[in-house]
Amino acid sequence: MRRRLAGGFTLLEVLLAMGLLALLSLMAYRSLDGMARTREQVAAHNERWREIALFFERVGQDLGQALQQAPGQASPGTRAWLRGESAATPEGTPLVVFSRRRLGGAPEAAMGYRLRDDQVEWLRWAMGSSDPVQSEVVLRGVTDLRLRYLDANGGWAPTWPPAEGEWRLPRAVALELTPREGPALSRVFALP
Repeated sequence: MRRRLAGGFTLLEVLLAMGLLALLSLMAYRSLDGMARTREQVAAHNERWREIALFFERVGQDLGQALQQAPGQASPGTRAWLRGESAATPEGTPLVVFSRRRLGGAPEAAMGYRLRDDQVEWLRWAMGSSDPVQSEVVLRGVTDLRLRYLDANGGWAPTWPPAEGEWRLPRAVALELTPREGPALSRVFALP
């Protein structure tokens, strides 16, 4: 008697095909998972760079509207309207304090920036007040913030004013920011 061959797969062939399918599925899943994680990391990285760019833009706009005199002064005097240090202090003393124009051109009370607890804060003082009346965190994750001030002779000063009685604006302010997760970034802002 002759045996008739059935037209199907053997159990071994089916198991082998299922194993290959499982292996290919696992490889595809790992590839897609890796791409999704990379995409999330790139999105987070882009968001961080956007925050830093917005911070630099805000500082540039504030300094670009700087006034030549302190708030409340009828004319420039011996008191410097812009006072600046070169590096942050543990107490969170403002690095730079200055006045800028409001909409309509009226002088605004003093404003400034400071680094405290790995955060850069924007500060605003009321007219005649020695304590800030408003503070807002404008950038987080900053380990160091340094400023330099360009004098009329083209030299960089670590503090402003460079001499007692100096009331003029520096020609520019150089800001160096060190984020927690990257290299130091520098930007120079020309003043009016």
